[in-house]
Amino acid sequence: MSSYHEILVLRSDSGWAKLPYLDVIAADPTRRVTELLDGWMLLVVADSAPDADWLPALAQATGAPVMWCTITALESTYVRGLTKAGAWAGWLNSGDVEEELGAAMLQELDVDELFEQGGQEAIDEAMERLGAQAVDEIVTSAPVLTASLVSWAHEAGLAPDAEKVQALLEEGDSFGSRHLSNLFTLLGLTRERVL
Repeated sequence: MSSYHEILVLRSDSGWAKLPYLDVIAADPTRRVTELLDGWMLLVVADSAPDADWLPALAQATGAPVMWCTITALESTYVRGLTKAGAWAGWLNSGDVEEELGAAMLQELDVDELFEQGGQEAIDEAMERLGAQAVDEIVTSAPVLTASLVSWAHEAGLAPDAEKVQALLEEGDSFGSRHLSNLFTLLGLTRERVL
């Protein structure tokens, strides 16, 4: 997954740059910090996620849940977070997620054999079928991701709109940044578009 933007959602009273693993982000000259409601903030960077499993250390240091989002070059959006209940993750139905995940799933097949059986047309059909399957799985898993996101927001002290979060996750958007910004609004992090 090639990222276009990495977005960290956190709350810290002691200054974010001093938190575990965030020296990577502090050193990134492309970073952007956006203040949200109730002391929450977004740190937006270009592809500089720490390599280690750092979310638990960050949640412990801040005493609050954290969320890490990736918007890929194809405007697909992957979100993951950590609350007291545990870690969760999922894709949003945004951008060219069908193409992106279809291509990833295609790598698991024997492409040479597909080509021998039906040429490029067989490969294209397989990618289209796998991409549609991926989107169906995203939409089918929307209630589980909704529950995780709403739980995250409640633990964060926010007032999410669960029904609208569910609808947003099911409907999709061609722009990952707009889709994610709308999600942040429905979770209660902001009242306006931030991405």
